[in-house]
Amino acid sequence: MESAAGHAPSKKTAATLTAALRACADHAAQRDDLPAILNLSRQRDTPALLRFLTWSTAHHQAEATRLEKEARAAHPARRAAVAAWWTVARWFTASPDPVLLLLADFPGSLARTIDVKQ
Repeated sequence: MESAAGHAPSKKTAATLTAALRACADHAAQRDDLPAILNLSRQRDTPALLRFLTWSTAHHQAEATRLEKEARAAHPARRAAVAAWWTVARWFTASPDPVLLLLADFPGSLARTIDVKQ
């Protein structure tokens, strides 16, 4: 057992939940009409579950296709941005200009991030 956040319950909580679930299962297992209840449940829930799974599969495949197209379309721009970044980095390394370094120092900038990490 674990919580929705993935944490294990305390020993007392786990023991209480286990006891309650066992009592419910024992009570349900002793019912004479349990097979009929299970069959009716399957007949009612299975079509709805299949419709949901079919929709979910189609939706997520379409989403994956869309995201792949976006990634492919962004690839040239990403390559150009990386090349430009390295060009600027080499330029700053070769001849750093204090005025440009001051202009590049804004919240969220690479200069500010490096300064904070130092």
